[in-house]
Amino acid sequence: MLFRASAFARVVAAGRATMTGASHDDVRRMLALAEQLEAAGHLELGRGLG
Repeated sequence: MLFRASAFARVVAAGRATMTGASHDDVRRMLALAEQLEAAGHLELGRGLG
């Protein structure tokens, strides 16, 4: 589920990046969230999360 959420966050970031008037900071935050979700997914696969 975390990998799907990460993929969704990347799609949202890409969509925001194409919008006129979109904040660069918003796009960076969404990409950072995607990376964090992906990292959590890898931890979960390695049983690092309960």
